[in-house]
Amino acid sequence: MLRALLLVLVLANALFFAWSQGWLARVIGSTPYSEREPQRLDAQVRPETIKVLPAAASSAPTSASESTAAPEPAGATPVPLAPAAASAAVPAASAAMAASAPA
Repeated sequence: MLRALLLVLVLANALFFAWSQGWLARVIGSTPYSEREPQRLDAQVRPETIKVLPAAASSAPTSASESTAAPEPAGATPVPLAPAAASAAVPAASAAMAASAPA
């Protein structure tokens, strides 16, 4: 009984492996899910503008005001923005991005 179950499981495993490798595509007409996604490459907007920075440059301050700011005391905790201030900052940031975008 257990030998038959083991044989069925091994056979099912072998069939699944053959299907996942695409060896059974002509026989059953079904192909496995491909992990290639060429439609994502087509959907990219200006991929040539992406710049890869070294690890040291990504941790450096991005503006002069951040580098000249006084360090916080060791026990200080940052204070979050109020909801009204946070929501007001979002349209301002999107407007600044729209203004800097090339026409």
